[in-house]
Amino acid sequence: KRSKGYGFVEFRVPEVADVVAEAFNGYMMFGRTIVAKRIPKEKVHENTFLGSNRPLKDILRPKNNRREEMKAREAPKSKEQNDRRITRLVARERRLREKLKESGVEYDFV
Repeated sequence: KRSKGYGFVEFRVPEVADVVAEAFNGYMMFGRTIVAKRIPKEKVHENTFLGSNRPLKDILRPKNNRREEMKAREAPKSKEQNDRRITRLVARERRLREKLKESGVEYDFV
């Protein structure tokens, strides 16, 4: 996903937020100028940090979890999972054949 170019940071101590906002305002990072300012708590929407307590397991996952993830991917699938996979595969193949036909390519695979 592409960055939208903005972000929010929450600090427990308001004085720390003031120092950070002053230090980072106007700072250049990756060719962009950072605009940092402190917003009073009353003006912050109640859902701004909704879900921020979730762990960043997708980004910061330890290397030893990769084996477990690989085992989960390779585990036997249920009938519903297989049916869904096959349905999506057939639909993708149909779309590909339609595109080829529109392009004038004769393609048939048995």
